[in-house]
Amino acid sequence: MGNDTIGDISGWNLTEDNLSESNTLPYTPPEFSSPSSPAGIGIGNAFSAGASLMGGIGKYMQGEETQVADDYNASLALMEGTFNVEQLGMEEESTLATQKAMYAKAGVEQSGSVLDVALSTATQYEYSKQVANFNAESAANMDTYEGKIAKSQGEMGLATGILGAVGKLL
Repeated sequence: MGNDTIGDISGWNLTEDNLSESNTLPYTPPEFSSPSSPAGIGIGNAFSAGASLMGGIGKYMQGEETQVADDYNASLALMEGTFNVEQLGMEEESTLATQKAMYAKAGVEQSGSVLDVALSTATQYEYSKQVANFNAESAANMDTYEGKIAKSQGEMGLATGILGAVGKLL
């Protein structure tokens, strides 16, 4: 019989001599593309590159969404500040009107120390309104800034993902 080939199954060259002489068969591995061969990049590297790219895209999308949320929070902070300033304005009008009515009821003229009290009250309310407005603008600016940082981090994440994917493919 000699070296007649019985079969070739996935790199196992089966001959009668191989089967009768020993229990071990000579193994010739099939040829696959290696990562460094020009024929291909290897399936593992392709999956790894895809995962890097998808991770980068995810970070980019997260940054975009965070910026949208922070911009929304900034607009809410400004609306809340406007509301607080309007509330303080209404309280000021009410307080000054109450003071004026009480002085009139008591028969006190609107001059001298009475006028100083009303002026002081108006000044305190004006200061409170400015503080409320400043706080609202500061909160809005901080939210906007945090949104820009989140967007920038997302863009950097995308760039990192792309570079990581390219690095795995090379």
